[in-house]
Amino acid sequence: MSTKSQPHVFTLLTVDPGDRSLADLEAALRGAGLAALASEAEASEGTFRARLVSDADGNPLRWTPDGWIPIDHGTIAAALAAVFSADVSINDTVYDGAGHPTDDTVVTSFSAPLYDSFAWLTTALDDDLPDRAATAGQSLLVVPSSSPYYESLVVALESPAGADDSKVALTESSLALWRHGTRRGFVIASAIGVLGDDWDDTWVVVDPSAAVPDVLAAIDGIRTASPIEHYAEIFILDDVETERFAALLASPPSDTVLLQLTEIVGEPRDIADVVEGRVDAASLPGARLVAPREVVEPQGLFAGLASFAKKLSRDRRFD
Repeated sequence: MSTKSQPHVFTLLTVDPGDRSLADLEAALRGAGLAALASEAEASEGTFRARLVSDADGNPLRWTPDGWIPIDHGTIAAALAAVFSADVSINDTVYDGAGHPTDDTVVTSFSAPLYDSFAWLTTALDDDLPDRAATAGQSLLVVPSSSPYYESLVVALESPAGADDSKVALTESSLALWRHGTRRGFVIASAIGVLGDDWDDTWVVVDPSAAVPDVLAAIDGIRTASPIEHYAEIFILDDVETERFAALLASPPSDTVLLQLTEIVGEPRDIADVVEGRVDAASLPGARLVAPREVVEPQGLFAGLASFAKKLSRDRRFD
């Protein structure tokens, strides 16, 4: 790879703060030549996190006066472990203090580890919802949706974080919204893939270059989790909607960003109002509590194929 490689995406790094401060993380990253955004928003849950400027293939890049050069995950992990005396997670792999990958893995999420609220629109059939409640480990509040693409609005009342940890919202095509303190975010799962992003005012810029414009531009480019054209594809946005979506992602967190998102992508506002606490989901027409299915009866081959066909027919976003 050329030393002139240009950054395009980010690599996610997390580490247990221990008795260290965010300034220690900033200094360690800057000392390793890593341009990044760092945050202590999840320190109370035992995590500092950083987005590292990376190339199009996801390789972290180190800044030098001659340009960007790749740096391997193990080298980064060893440098951070020396400061924090803790294992370091990079994307979905945990590295020990020597920078060697371990058998432990972490599942990186687009969302916050704790929530004030979490809800999603889903293509799941009514018959499947008790199974989804079982996956989530809790009863789920379900409301029929007027969405052009989704069947139901589902709200995790008992444990929003537990619902996210179970990945139940990713079982079918879905659009999930969440709120955690001042942060807001979304995850969309479809036949194209899974994308997510958040509005977070806790990021701190880590610049190893002393304000070289190319480096500052690269850091600014990782404030969103994916290039805007990826969002345009998965949400099927026209040019005007794409510009509005890009502007929305660049805006600071507020109690209106989720509502604006639903307006741009053509979904009913109910989900945003529920997540923001403006509307009690239980008061919506047709709301009902779905308990976990205690025993899942095995389906025959043809019944299973029929159910699968029905699910595909309801993924109308890709008709």
